[in-house]
Amino acid sequence: MWQLDKQDPVSGSLLLTHPGLDETSFPALAPTLLTAWELRLIERELGADRHCWVVDFEGSKLLLQYEHYGEVCWLEACHPDDRILLDWLARQHVEQRLHSKDEGV
Repeated sequence: MWQLDKQDPVSGSLLLTHPGLDETSFPALAPTLLTAWELRLIERELGADRHCWVVDFEGSKLLLQYEHYGEVCWLEACHPDDRILLDWLARQHVEQRLHSKDEGV
């Protein structure tokens, strides 16, 4: 299960975790995040040590990235004006997680 670890207070980027996430599992695990957060894949790029997926959320472009050496995954806005969208997604994710805990899920 994907979890929001924290939100960077300066950039607004969302640091994400998932059990077993690594460079080889990212392509198989990332689509579950896209589905859960209603993100649409636009483009995939693979570098020497990084996955970078351009995704769309209601007309705004975001970057879902995984960096191998830092073993870190994050979601960031392509444009500064879309940072508010990251704030909204973070709130939604936290509320969904809290609601799931209340239901015993």
